Amino acid sequence: MSLPFDFNPHAPGELQAAYEWYDRLRPDLADAFAASADRAFDAITANPLGFGAAYLDIRAAPLAGFPYVVYYRVLRNRVRDLAVHHTSRDPAAWQSRK
Repeated sequence: MSLPFDFNPHAPGELQAAYEWYDRLRPDLADAFAASADRAFDAITANPLGFGAAYLDIRAAPLAGFPYVVYYRVLRNRVRDLAVHHTSRDPAAWQSRK
């Protein structure tokens, strides 16, 4: 079951902020972060139910090699990315997102 993907308005900014942080450290690390995020999004769209539940009906796809998780909800006709969240931060920041 493959479904189209859309973003909560906050999620692209979170992804961009993380990319920019890694880019200031090392540009090659930023590229690796972006590739890891792309692989996670591809895996989510290819198999939305392939990752476990993290909170209620929200699923979590970790970014390989980085301390970030993509939190998303599988809806009837699409996948909704709720957050790209650093694992050390308080999850309350994204848990109320629709």
